[in-house]
Amino acid sequence: MLTKDSAPVVRQFTCDVLVVGAGTAGSVAALAAAEEGAAVILLEMGSIIGGMGSAGGVHGYHYGLETGMFPGLDSAAEAMSQTLAGRVSHPDGKRFALAQAVADAGIEYLSGLPYDVLFDENRRVTGVLAETSRGSISIAAKVIIDSTGDADIAVLAGADYDYGREWDGLANGYSLLARRVTEQGRVISTGGDAGWVDTHDPWDITRAYLHGRKRFWSRLAKEPDPGLLPFCPTISLRAGRYIKGRYTLTLDDLLSGQTFDDAIALCYSNYDPHALDYANESELTWVWACVCGLWGIPVACQIPYRCLIPADTDGMLVASRAISLTPDVAMAVRMQRDLQNIGEAAGVAAALCAKKEISPSSLDVRLLQERLKARGLVFDISRLSQLFTGKGRTKWLAGAPSDQVDDENPLDHLATAKEPISMAWWLRKEPDILALLGTPSEGKALWHIYKHPGKYESELVRLLDDRDPKRRRGAAFALALVNHPAAWPEVIETIRRRDPDILPGRRTHARWISALALVALQAPLCAADCMLEVLGLYDTPEFTEYLRQSEELTAQGRVLTIALTRTPDWIDPVSRAIGAMMFALRYFYKVIDELSPEQHAHLSQVLEGLIHSKPGDHFRNFSFAVESMSWSLDTSAAGLLAHLNHPLGMQTLEKYLKDDRAYVRNFAMARRAEVQ
Repeated sequence: MLTKDSAPVVRQFTCDVLVVGAGTAGSVAALAAAEEGAAVILLEMGSIIGGMGSAGGVHGYHYGLETGMFPGLDSAAEAMSQTLAGRVSHPDGKRFALAQAVADAGIEYLSGLPYDVLFDENRRVTGVLAETSRGSISIAAKVIIDSTGDADIAVLAGADYDYGREWDGLANGYSLLARRVTEQGRVISTGGDAGWVDTHDPWDITRAYLHGRKRFWSRLAKEPDPGLLPFCPTISLRAGRYIKGRYTLTLDDLLSGQTFDDAIALCYSNYDPHALDYANESELTWVWACVCGLWGIPVACQIPYRCLIPADTDGMLVASRAISLTPDVAMAVRMQRDLQNIGEAAGVAAALCAKKEISPSSLDVRLLQERLKARGLVFDISRLSQLFTGKGRTKWLAGAPSDQVDDENPLDHLATAKEPISMAWWLRKEPDILALLGTPSEGKALWHIYKHPGKYESELVRLLDDRDPKRRRGAAFALALVNHPAAWPEVIETIRRRDPDILPGRRTHARWISALALVALQAPLCAADCMLEVLGLYDTPEFTEYLRQSEELTAQGRVLTIALTRTPDWIDPVSRAIGAMMFALRYFYKVIDELSPEQHAHLSQVLEGLIHSKPGDHFRNFSFAVESMSWSLDTSAAGLLAHLNHPLGMQTLEKYLKDDRAYVRNFAMARRAEVQ
């Protein structure tokens, strides 16, 4: 065996399947592999089985599909909860139920910290070295499942990976929760998003723990909570590394309901990246959430087996939120039910590979799919509507898919007032798409036009002369999505008018913010002066007044919900204006080399004022706590200034390179690298 230099090994273990990480997916992967006849070792870095559902306090289920092993395990967890607390649902029930299941299955459970991997002469991964309280151990296995949550073993083996958003490298916000007893006697999670953290950096993880505890304690100092139980011992991370696998699942796959020949599971969610700084998300997010207002629409697709196999690493599978996908699709894969389904599929695959003595990349996926079906694991998207589960434990009512329509999306059959209708509504009988412009269904029509560029172009140009101003604006938005030059006069006027109306649905944006997203997406040069005005919002009397009111209400522990013009009740106008400035910054990164000398001078002046004024200090995060985004605004502005050879640009970047937050340093380093 080939190993790196390491401490002497005090004990050696062998098995068919080694699962590293006993979390949400890993514990189920170990159980599934054992049920399929494999000798299994489960290596856990901590002391708790079950991951976030056991240690992190996130014991409720928001989305996910009840299929495969999940119903039985969940019933066992509920029964254990009643043993622990009578009729009260108890989060430790899942931990104890999984621990009992692991023991009953004859799985060898070890506690240790993996620090290296073993290879054979063909560089195939064959085992792991781990440090324990009694020295180093080696565990050799025919197949390894990496369920660490952050692809730690795959990375040790040399697998390539992605991390964070494309623009600023930021991962989803983390939570640091506590448990509390409600007046009804239930034990629930309490807390919320506490900020951001670089999961690569152990010092930043430590900082995040301290920051999250301090924030929670500050809240308790104002509002003592007599029902509060101890803080959860584990930080709740929603995102980290994503391996580069044999296939990378994308947001377009999810929004399109994509199917795959090698499907092994389903995933679905609404678009929920736990972010309000939408301008820093992907450009497809701008279209889906900001322009079309479809944040709350349920979307789903199949997960292919190839997403579990690292592209250049043999002998292992990844079964966790770190499977191969783009960060903007991660919210549909990180749900506990769906992670358990992924874990079960990986466990069965690993057992089959061990039995046949082949690597995971050589497994006949049809054989795997047959075994998964026999176990009750559903990955047929035509059955999706029968399996929907919404917030809590309530099933969404759903009808049966029609046999008369080709490519009908079963998401269309949700029949509940709790969730918006799906995006397949036109597949049964396509309505007049253009007639929907200017109506509450405009967003769905815009998405349809975006997915069919050129189909309606001549009709949309004629609609620019319509007597109805909302229809004119809708036509302009539709043309802007395909970057038609006739769109921009109306889109720019929408921004300057600050059109306040919003589309129905959750977390939709005022239409002038939607127009900003369109301008940032397509970057028409004719919008430069308008975007300079938006970038200068921090220096307007209106913004200054709302900032003053926001500071007063923040001191009282309240959220400002009055509007910069008018706003949905889920975000205050200060954060909305800051978000608008972010879209303007993204726009200028695209057009800066095309601006006139006069525009360069004006841009430098506005950017300098933005950095000095720091409006981002009053931004609210996903849980509506104030969490400064000045680092994002300042660093983005500084990158533009450095491009213009303004000394404040490099000065600001150098300052943020010394910040105590690793994710801030990462962003500053990326911006500096662009101009060096």
